[in-house]
Amino acid sequence: MNIPIQLFKLLLDLVIFFSSADILFWLIFSYAVVCYIRNDIGYKRLNFRENLDRAFLDRQPLIIMFTGTMGTGKTTAVTSALLSYEIKFRNKALELMLELDSKYPNFPWINLEDDLRAAIDLGLVKNLTTCRDFISWRESIFLETQAQADIFDYDIQRYRYYVDDNLTCTDIWKTLSDYACLYFIYIIESSLIVSNYSVRSDNLFVDNGNFPVWDTELFKNDPRASEARSRRSHVLDYDVLRLGEKVLKNNPRSDSFEFGVVGFSEFAKERGNQLTLQELKKSDTRANQKNDLLGYSLKMCRHKATICGF
Repeated sequence: MNIPIQLFKLLLDLVIFFSSADILFWLIFSYAVVCYIRNDIGYKRLNFRENLDRAFLDRQPLIIMFTGTMGTGKTTAVTSALLSYEIKFRNKALELMLELDSKYPNFPWINLEDDLRAAIDLGLVKNLTTCRDFISWRESIFLETQAQADIFDYDIQRYRYYVDDNLTCTDIWKTLSDYACLYFIYIIESSLIVSNYSVRSDNLFVDNGNFPVWDTELFKNDPRASEARSRRSHVLDYDVLRLGEKVLKNNPRSDSFEFGVVGFSEFAKERGNQLTLQELKKSDTRANQKNDLLGYSLKMCRHKATICGF
């Protein structure tokens, strides 16, 4: 019975306070309310436009080319697409992990995640290939020992080992391999962008609990405060994408690109056209646009990192 009385007293005090306030208070109060509403409308409009951009990107093919005259904002559009795609890859990895989690709801995923992060810290897991190798190694140990500890303390006597979704029948190790690759993509703290110009990303990696979370807010975070935790895109080495002749014959980065977003600026000037390439030949011993197979690499690169059909 005391709560309604206290609420009534509070309301009465507020009425007395506001009724006795002078014009200066109302001017300041009204200005603060207008600023709050204006900021809220602005952020909603920015997020709405960002969602429109992501919906546009979802409908595009693997390779997108922006063309136009000088000063029309091509590089700005490419940078916006790179940042949106990076967030999209993180979110998609998390979405697919939740789908795999639902297939084995009783599996102790935290054990797999802890072991995988320990392997990453030791340098045993560096990319998706080594993620799959890590799970294959654990599978070989389990098949030999049949010990519960070797399958991340999962009780296969009580819970399912296979999942049949009426499309495919997969065992738990295939699911663990996919989950490990998705988890690696999600938790890697470096930028997922590779470009021939600098792109800054302000996403915040929050790892205070059992599962890390990415803060991908693009507009409300203060860029001056976030600069200390910003990440820069990786410098693009074209030999990473060349399947044919390389500029550096023994380049250690050759064929090292697995997943991420590749951004080119002035790609047409870099690759040239028929007139500028007419003197070049495929039989040249040095790398050129006709024998480096970079275009073929761009067409086929998605197959290196296809996980759960994405």
